[in-house]
Amino acid sequence: DGDDDLTGKRLSHYDLRRAIATGGMGTVYEAVQENPHRTVAVKVMKQGIASRSAMRRFEYESQILARLRHPGIAQVYEAGTYDEGGGVPYFVMEYVPDALHITEYARDKKLTTRQRLELFGQVCEAVHHGHQRGIIHRDLKPANILVDPSGQPKIIDFGVARATDSDIALTTLHTQLGELVGTLQYMSPEQCRADPDDLDTRSDVYSLGVVLYELLCDRLPYDVSHAPVPEAVRVIRDEMPVRPSTVNRKLRGDLETVLLKALEKDRDRRYQSAAELSADITRYLSHQPIDARPPSAIYQLRKFARRNRGLVTGAVAVVVILVASVTVSTSLYLRAESAARESDRQASIARAVNRFLNRDLLGAVAPVAEGRNVTVREVLDAASENLDGQFPDELLVEASIRETLGDTYRQLAEYDVASEHLMQALELRTQLQGVDHPDTIQSTYLLAQLRFAEGEIDESEALARDALARAGRVIGPDQSQTLLYTAFLGNLYREIGRYHDALRMLKPAWETARRSLGPRHPTTIDVMVNLGLAMRFQGAMDEAEVIMRDALAIVREVLGEEHPTTIMTLNNLADLRSAMGDYDEAETMWRRSLELRRRVFGEEHPRTLTGMNNLAVALGLRGRYAEAELLQRKTLTIRRRVLGEEHPKTLVSLSSLAHSIWRQDRLEEAASLYTQLLELRRKVFGPESTPVSLTLYSLGIVRRDQGRLAEAARVLTESLELARVAYGEQHRQTIMSRHGLATIHQELGQMDEAERLFAAAAGLSRNAWPEGHWKIAYLHYEYGTLLLQRERYGDAEAALLTAYDGYRAAAGPEHWRTLGAAESLVTLYDAWGKPESAAEYRAMLPVEQETVASD
Repeated sequence: DGDDDLTGKRLSHYDLRRAIATGGMGTVYEAVQENPHRTVAVKVMKQGIASRSAMRRFEYESQILARLRHPGIAQVYEAGTYDEGGGVPYFVMEYVPDALHITEYARDKKLTTRQRLELFGQVCEAVHHGHQRGIIHRDLKPANILVDPSGQPKIIDFGVARATDSDIALTTLHTQLGELVGTLQYMSPEQCRADPDDLDTRSDVYSLGVVLYELLCDRLPYDVSHAPVPEAVRVIRDEMPVRPSTVNRKLRGDLETVLLKALEKDRDRRYQSAAELSADITRYLSHQPIDARPPSAIYQLRKFARRNRGLVTGAVAVVVILVASVTVSTSLYLRAESAARESDRQASIARAVNRFLNRDLLGAVAPVAEGRNVTVREVLDAASENLDGQFPDELLVEASIRETLGDTYRQLAEYDVASEHLMQALELRTQLQGVDHPDTIQSTYLLAQLRFAEGEIDESEALARDALARAGRVIGPDQSQTLLYTAFLGNLYREIGRYHDALRMLKPAWETARRSLGPRHPTTIDVMVNLGLAMRFQGAMDEAEVIMRDALAIVREVLGEEHPTTIMTLNNLADLRSAMGDYDEAETMWRRSLELRRRVFGEEHPRTLTGMNNLAVALGLRGRYAEAELLQRKTLTIRRRVLGEEHPKTLVSLSSLAHSIWRQDRLEEAASLYTQLLELRRKVFGPESTPVSLTLYSLGIVRRDQGRLAEAARVLTESLELARVAYGEQHRQTIMSRHGLATIHQELGQMDEAERLFAAAAGLSRNAWPEGHWKIAYLHYEYGTLLLQRERYGDAEAALLTAYDGYRAAAGPEHWRTLGAAESLVTLYDAWGKPESAAEYRAMLPVEQETVASD
């Protein structure tokens, strides 16, 4: 090394006085320039390592630095070659006298946290200046961030920089694969892969995060100084940094959040620019809300899952859900505790949860795995077995875990086990926190959701109303949690056909949410979407469309095109457009929704499968039943494998497939599928549940079309009785079951009974569906044709005119249903001896239909 020392020598017109720094690529000297006379810094590459690639990198450094003009970046004056050393390159740059590394400066000046942040903000601005000119530093560390005595930071040594958008980079520099350039402790995880083509400016943001961590904590986030390079790389890529608040309690809260966001392993979750990082620091210093948010428990557990792929996929999935729920469900309780006790209690809960997850849950499942993937159900069962007695001193943790287990069992349609967990959770919270605590109210709400899934509508409504009333009193009527309960109850009313009640709740809730939470708050959006759905089913189609399109625009802007809420809102709008008769736009939207689901969730995710089923239904609405069948078979196959034979979503796919096959007149096959579906739904939901009523109705219609009228009558009678009990006389399903039974009596020649049932269905339809809905026209048409058959012309005229006007308004004058009603009116008036009226409606028929009618 002594041969490389140029101290006291002259290089071009620079007298090298002393070496002030030595790095991997060369030595920096303090030097004096003759003209103009000034002190400069001269960097000379070390002799003996000046390979062609290294020399090109050095030349590149001087070129890009010369393009920068910023007070926070040391200026490059000149570049050249030192011939005596065999063509060793050098460059001359601004000399910063009496400068200290930024961390040394902060310690020497005893800077406060605020002063350190203000100084670091200047560094971010300088780095951003370089990024705007297409330059990545790639070696940001305290030794390359100097601070002069006046407090002005100067970034030096862009020797490993690379332009992101310059042709110079492609022609003069290409770091060999596997070569780690820079200082390892400050490298980003992607930089540790040593692929220069995989770097962007966010790599510098990570390095800035390490520098800021060291500036505030007086230590590095990882201790890899004595680790072998492979181990150091693994730690940087996989291990979470030491939480700043454990080093310095004053860093808890926003500052810790800022630091951890800058140090995110996933660069898409990191600050996207040095300017963003600087802006959040400015917000913190100005006592404004920062943009960064702490990483969710789900995200952190997913990181764990990627590091432990060899364990079990089902276990990791449940743990992710479990920790997220425990975190959320304990947050309200922690906020209710005094500030002095909050930190200690959170630490205690965290220790208890970690113990349960690592020792009791994952530990119990691992021996069962035996090299295979464990199902979610097996993980849940293992967790349930190990839960009793685990938290004698932390019963609130047990309540939180039981809530998560119960809700996950609910999604698997294991309702009995779900009920056990959720009821125990509610009992624990009631005893420990009281009936009016927000967490107890939330536990009540979760039980309401379960009862709704079970078809226990009355109990679900009672629980939801109880939760809503207490939340309004305890939390406040305009708070997010209260409005969320309102949205659920409104949606419950919509599902059971109480549209006026749904709108009565959702309209004021939406106004309150917009006023108190803002139009872009997630709860506001949730209420807005539910309101649009209620209006759609209540018949206010145009108003519903305005709300749904506004909701879609908001979620796209706030959450992005690929967010689950955006995809769901797009799907709801597609359903609305289909109901409004615009099948082309509806199909386009459904296809886009499915495309997004596949991209975001994957081909076999439950939400993707829902999208596939929705598109199949859309194809069926257009009469493309063969296409729908192919998609439904694929969906059913995947759901059986992923969710299981008895999952409610699997049964929905089976029902959809049976419907498409029935529409293709493959009646025996359809009847076989519906019989299978009936058996499964009786097993899953119980023999007197609403899904069973729906399946009985469909099976009865197929049996009718097969000509097996006695069996059809028995099945439809059972369907009607179940619907009456579950929904009441005026619900749509009750009305349709009544109508189906009427058609059987009609075919059996039992006209009095058929007329009674038809009349009741048509009369009740006006309250069950909104004015102008095509189902009202349909039920009046069916009633009118029966009356025509019985030669009750006056009554038949009233019913058929209602049908014709309704079809015409809903579907247009050329729709086949409208034309069918017109034909029936022609038949009526011909039989009634009213040729002028017959001619009026005959003129509305196409020529070919007019000819048939004339014959």
